[in-house]
Amino acid sequence: MHRNLIDIIEDKKLNSSDAKCLALKKFLENNAEPALEIVNTKDETALTVATRLGDVTCLALLIAAKANIHHLTSHEITPLMTAAIYAQVDCLMLLLKKGASINAQDIHGHTALDLALESRNKLHTELMSHSTTENLKAELKKANNCVRILLAVGAKPSWVNRTSQKYMDDLTLVLKNFDQSDTCTKQAGQQLHRLKYQQKILVSQVQPIKISHKKSLFTTFCLFHHDEQTPLDSKQGYKVAVNVNVKLI
Repeated sequence: MHRNLIDIIEDKKLNSSDAKCLALKKFLENNAEPALEIVNTKDETALTVATRLGDVTCLALLIAAKANIHHLTSHEITPLMTAAIYAQVDCLMLLLKKGASINAQDIHGHTALDLALESRNKLHTELMSHSTTENLKAELKKANNCVRILLAVGAKPSWVNRTSQKYMDDLTLVLKNFDQSDTCTKQAGQQLHRLKYQQKILVSQVQPIKISHKKSLFTTFCLFHHDEQTPLDSKQGYKVAVNVNVKLI
């Protein structure tokens, strides 16, 4: 007996999406809207679980039933970020089509693009350090595609990553895996070009920082770029300053 929608989606005895969708429909007929918002121990709704498992058929059904595509876990992970982390390309595309927030940030300030690239880099490292398997190659291909699609729709990195040369180099390597005449790749390339241009501006306009040497270990100071003012403590500020090659004076 299924207690909720999540049980249905994770039920291995229901070995096809059609079987799961039929069970989901029956459950929703009897339990209506509240069932869509029930979460598991990871604070995931049924929609997030369907996304993580890559079940795009169940995902589409849940979206049609008005499930929340902007649900946040305790770490403020959105379903789109989940699709990016697990390289679930079809789910990622469906969520984007339905209006998922592209540049939302999790509790650590990471965007979907950050998480997609991080997952891609982990797979690439694993592929380089272990014997090549077709399954790993396939996973890396999907991860590369997630990064490409997110770039194509205008996804942006977190503020810190916008100044990282390695980050931009990694994005460039990702796009080299695709046909450069493809429309999606062209759009992704245009977004990458914009990000690289913004990176140069950000790095060139960051001003030297003077940290007051007081007794407090966390002396507050401000980092200026463009017309923005961001209060940071000295440890966090030092980390950012190092990342963008700022000289502390």
